[in-house]
This record gives sequence, structure tokens and C-alpha cells, in this order.
Amino acid sequence: MARAVVCLLDGKKIDVNEALQLRDQARQRASRPNFRCMECEEPVRAHKAGGGAKAHFEHYSRNRNCRLSDTGR
Repeated sequence: MARAVVCLLDGKKIDVNEALQLRDQARQRASRPNFRCMECEEPVRAHKAGGGAKAHFEHYSRNRNCRLSDTGR
């Protein structure tokens, strides 16, 4: 399965590192950026690197029609 490392935010393509910074800044303001999958445009969340995984985006809900959605979710 491909791991998404870019997403859409307000129609603009951003990478996962920028998204993580925006996510952390938004937490201080009690808001959440509206990150969207590049392929299916469903909502995704940014995950930082850890436990052997690189930083990536993950769908909130599995989308069987999207190759970037985790099949195990």
C-alpha cells in the first residue's frame, strides 16, 4: 500500500512536514486544518514518524476505492 506524503489543504498541495507544523499550531488555537487526500479528496490526518513508520497521512475512514487508504482500517 502506498503511503501518502502530500495532501490538499484549501486546494493547495502541501507535504506532510508542513501539515504537521500546521496541525501543531492549530492545536494551540483549538482548531483543525481540513487536510484532504490527493486521490479521493476524503479527509485525512497527518501522522508524525515513529515506530519504524515515516511521517504520512491517513484517512479518517477507509475508502476502498482509494489506493492511498489503509486496507486494514
